[in-house]
Amino acid sequence: MAFQHEWLEPAALVAVWTRLWERYKVPGQQGFMESLQLGHRPFWAYNWSFGALLSAAGKFSLLPDAKALIGRFEEDLWAATHVYQTNSGLQDSVPRFSPQFPGGVYFDDNAWVGLAAVDLSRGLGTDRWMALAQSLYDGIRAKGWEPNSGAVFWRDNPKATVNVCSTGPTLLLGLEVQAPSETTLPGELTAMQEWLWAMRNSRGLFHDHQDLRTGLVDPHIYTYNAGTPLEVYVRLAEWAPPADVWRSRAQSILDALPQFLSDGHYPCTPWFNVVLLRALARAMRRFDVSPLIAPFAGEMDRAWQNFTDSGECLALPCSSEQHHSLLRDRAAAAETLALLHRIYSAA
Repeated sequence: MAFQHEWLEPAALVAVWTRLWERYKVPGQQGFMESLQLGHRPFWAYNWSFGALLSAAGKFSLLPDAKALIGRFEEDLWAATHVYQTNSGLQDSVPRFSPQFPGGVYFDDNAWVGLAAVDLSRGLGTDRWMALAQSLYDGIRAKGWEPNSGAVFWRDNPKATVNVCSTGPTLLLGLEVQAPSETTLPGELTAMQEWLWAMRNSRGLFHDHQDLRTGLVDPHIYTYNAGTPLEVYVRLAEWAPPADVWRSRAQSILDALPQFLSDGHYPCTPWFNVVLLRALARAMRRFDVSPLIAPFAGEMDRAWQNFTDSGECLALPCSSEQHHSLLRDRAAAAETLALLHRIYSAA
């Protein structure tokens, strides 16, 4: 079978994952490096970066050409999740063997890990990953959900802001692990959905967060804060009435997304952009999103050329020099590749 792009070859998945693992896995340890830059501190990867790696593994595991590959690394990935575990069952931002750096529970990072665990459970057929996802959702629900607003705090200490970046993925995680058999959302998921929608700005995109002490809303917009609401509404349109309302909301977000594009490129935040691509991969079942996906494929063409020429890990060309060696940057590039494989195989 001939492929339009070299990076769509099954061998590309093996090459990208293997190089990523070899560069960032600490030999003989249950952890990963945060950066390949010499002297970078911290040495050990933050939970955010590990979560990005786990998310990439989850998307790889869903591909027939990569399921067995990820299966060979499953035990190491499983062991690594536990070095971030706290007494509450949630994940700390730093591993236990990195005491020289302050940690803390960030609810968005826990939700990303939970969503990755859902993918790994489905891809590898392993119940323990779904149990982890359920546990993380229950922990966020118990310690991070703010019922007065309906949103999810960004972090446990201080509990000062409720954020789209924590509420969106927690809502997605809840939709996965709650597995509602009826057509009515559980109360906390309904509240999260309503708060998310209220965070839209006049241009149809989403503000970043709200400070509960002052009531002020941060007007900054980021691609991942459009991605999770889009995926939420596409998912709701697939099963829960009123489907026409959910579909209309998804369409309104899609209509606003070109605002992110500058000269055909998304912002230089690949670790955020891949969250948007996840949503677009789901939206393509019901909407024509090909113009919004095309920039990702164009970036991958340029990234693949550098990958084959340089011997370095896959990195999207928008990556800035400041972040070019971070695990989350490289993991996002790998997940982007996996998502594009799914998108183009389904097209």
